[in-house]
Amino acid sequence: MIRPSWISPRIGQFILVGGTAASIHLGVVVYLVELYSVSPLQANLLGFFVSFCFSFLGQRFLTFRDSNKSLRASIPRYLIVASSAFALNETLFAITLHYLMIPYYLALGVVVLLVAVATYFACKYWAFANV
Repeated sequence: MIRPSWISPRIGQFILVGGTAASIHLGVVVYLVELYSVSPLQANLLGFFVSFCFSFLGQRFLTFRDSNKSLRASIPRYLIVASSAFALNETLFAITLHYLMIPYYLALGVVVLLVAVATYFACKYWAFANV
């Protein structure tokens, strides 16, 4: 099978781990909003935390398993990447909710996909980059 040169198994693994983490994130948000009437922005914070734990483990030990960075070096870098991604996520989510007036779950889905692209490159070229 011929595939474009920009598509690598690593991208597929990133999508698998990231997609699962995004599903966890979205699931936590919907669960808290619908069952406990937590505000979407507050629920998004807890959704981020839960998905961060899953995502770090998946990205470090599956997607970027060939990284020679120690856990001690990769955890703080990944935390910076993920925190920056969350800040971007929360900002875009708030803007989308306020200005587009679309359901929160659609807004969050679009925002999570956009932020995932930036996160992949930050992980590949910085958080888990070989020294």
